[in-house]
Amino acid sequence: MTFDKPILIQYKDREARQWVAFQRLHAHVNTTGSNEYTTAGSSRSSYSLTFVVRYNPELKRVAHSLQDYRIAWDGGFYRIRSYDDYNLQHVTVKMVGENHQDGERP
Repeated sequence: MTFDKPILIQYKDREARQWVAFQRLHAHVNTTGSNEYTTAGSSRSSYSLTFVVRYNPELKRVAHSLQDYRIAWDGGFYRIRSYDDYNLQHVTVKMVGENHQDGERP
């Protein structure tokens, strides 16, 4: 597995009401899936990617508070939906990120 894609994990600073850099890492990135659906007259799509990074102890913060973190990569922002440190071996961490895009109904 090649960790060749630079990513930025950000956390939401609730006091400053903005996203702040948490960690810059290199990841193996792979497509997880995509979905398109219509809600209340507008179309919406989501795109999921799997980001695999080398483990470091600071990443545990993400596991305990997924909603406060996101991944910035390739011009998009991905809400972290899942975090997996396989069998707590502390070798790699797999995070699934989801990017939502709103669109107008044609």
